[in-house]
Amino acid sequence: MDVKLPPPLIVLSKQELTALMPFGEYVDAVAEAFRMHAEGRSVSPPPMHIPTDGGGFHVKAGSLPIGSGYTAIKLNSNFPNNR
Repeated sequence: MDVKLPPPLIVLSKQELTALMPFGEYVDAVAEAFRMHAEGRSVSPPPMHIPTDGGGFHVKAGSLPIGSGYTAIKLNSNFPNNR
């Protein structure tokens, strides 16, 4: 049985991101995303909290119907006593 592996994760530097999307285009894209959200065209579920000993994790996500669709997910760990 052949197992298809997912494509590799791509991590871009600040310089690479700047080359791909100049700041003015970024501002326009964010403004368009806020417009779509105000029109009810975005998906933005409530954040999820996963409690653990000494802290927890927060998961936030959203998607926009642009092109074939874009989805972003942010995972944040919060352990206040962990320096």
